[in-house]
Amino acid sequence: MMPLISPTASSAFLPLLQSVPGFIRILCNRWMEWPHSKGSTQPAPTFRNPPKTAGSDGVILGVNTLIEETLLSPGRGPVYRIEDPALRELRRRLGKQREKNIFVTSASRLDLGAYQVFDGDAVDSVVITTTSGAVRLAQKKSHPHVTVIVTGEGTMVDLPKAMRILRAQHGIEYLLCEGGPTLYGYMSRAGLIDEKFLTVSPMELGLFIPAEQEPSQAEKRNPPKERPTTFMAPGFMKENAPWWQWISCRRAGDHQFNRYRRKR
Repeated sequence: MMPLISPTASSAFLPLLQSVPGFIRILCNRWMEWPHSKGSTQPAPTFRNPPKTAGSDGVILGVNTLIEETLLSPGRGPVYRIEDPALRELRRRLGKQREKNIFVTSASRLDLGAYQVFDGDAVDSVVITTTSGAVRLAQKKSHPHVTVIVTGEGTMVDLPKAMRILRAQHGIEYLLCEGGPTLYGYMSRAGLIDEKFLTVSPMELGLFIPAEQEPSQAEKRNPPKERPTTFMAPGFMKENAPWWQWISCRRAGDHQFNRYRRKR
């Protein structure tokens, strides 16, 4: 399985798959056939779309997703890993290594000890952060087994550079992104999304949050007025907005699972 470009190339980022709520980056010269999920009504402390994760080399998330899901779950938060025995066996047959959880953050408020995902007993953990974020993490002098990748300055991570490092130094060819919308938005802006799975759920909620809805524990200090979209980053002009080619569709009950590939 050869990459389309050298792992050290300074431009062009190859294929990425998106599942609901995430995306998979493919750095090879063929498309992997992914089993489709039957759908689930269970909230996820682990994987929301497990079949699409069996062939991934790592899972990438914005650290706010971890923080918010920790507030909604017992203990020290979730670990994003495959639990289903059949999928673990599929992963073994695909020759995949130990699962990796990769988090993108400025590290301004990240305490690794507060989250079990950084303990190292279930998955390998990686933090992608800026130079100032790396300094703050180093000052805490904890969790030396966690890999820290430094890209970018200030509060902005250099995502294209981070992808090159993951490919060249960590052997990541297939990368699944589990959100959230801010990380996805900036990855899309950088041209890092190549293929995605979108679920159509026939429920109308609306943009503005009704007054009778109680804020979650994480929202009580600053209750939001609008619900987030799937793209929480600067958008596109009509002239440069990416178009997607429909590839396939599956149905589970009233839910529709669509697969798209970005037109290049």
